[in-house]
Amino acid sequence: MENIKVKVDGQEFETTVDQSKLDEVILDGEAYKIEILKAYPNNVFTFLVNNQVLLVQYDETAKDIKVIHDNFEHKVEIKTETKALLEEFIKDSGLGDSESDIHAPMPGLVVKILTEEGAEIKKGDKLIIIEAMKMENALASTVDGVVKKIHVKEGVPVDKDAILIEIGEHE
Repeated sequence: MENIKVKVDGQEFETTVDQSKLDEVILDGEAYKIEILKAYPNNVFTFLVNNQVLLVQYDETAKDIKVIHDNFEHKVEIKTETKALLEEFIKDSGLGDSESDIHAPMPGLVVKILTEEGAEIKKGDKLIIIEAMKMENALASTVDGVVKKIHVKEGVPVDKDAILIEIGEHE
């Protein structure tokens, strides 16, 4: 059994998954039977969960999952208990990159940098365009702030999770 932290629209739940029975999840003590019905393009899937159909989209760039149920969209974050503890330790220790920094969601090529060091930015501003798997992805800021450092140049390949742009707080 593996403990997993699941956050749905900001509310956290304790979940247990038995690796030998991947068609069942225990969420806050209640068992849920899960069956994948169909996979569609763009990381969209339909699941049958306790006889209810759910439409699920996995967004690789945002590192979260969107679940659509009864025409409402829910943001779901999933991480193992170990990963959650490590993230908390790194955050508490002051080590590691800021959550506001822009990282490459996958290996790719820097096509265009849309900002410059010292620029004031707002949440949602598009900062850089990465080409991956023959598609261009515009990466946006998740916070208001100032561009502290740009770590890449246009035309340069980047690895997954490479830090692209550091964002700091307004001074």
